[in-house]
Amino acid sequence: MILRYADILLMYAEAKNELNELDETVWNETIRPIRARAGFTAESALGFPGKDQEKLRSVIRYERRAEFVGEGYYYNDLRRWREAENVNNGPIRKFNNDVILVRSFEPSRDYWWPVPQGEIDLNRNLLPNNPNY
Repeated sequence: MILRYADILLMYAEAKNELNELDETVWNETIRPIRARAGFTAESALGFPGKDQEKLRSVIRYERRAEFVGEGYYYNDLRRWREAENVNNGPIRKFNNDVILVRSFEPSRDYWWPVPQGEIDLNRNLLPNNPNY
């Protein structure tokens, strides 16, 4: 599996929303089928929340997080949305509230990953590397 169909539908819905072109037709072709496949009936499936772009953005982001839980998409979604510095900073706690580790996301460095040295060796035009690497 390279891409799941649900990922394609959610990418399309997200792109339409960012272009401010998400309407009820697009909603019924993207979000509703995903929720129906998950077992939500037509009565309980999330209806089109209206033309508020920010509200639609939060609904689509929630749907991505719920649909792809445990599949490794969320970290890269956070980076793409430029939200990682808000979500990925702070302690990770156990069930009894003991701190396991403290995450640190440095926005000036961590939104971009370094270009691998092997690729730089093949093509010197890739220099300089991304900032802070």
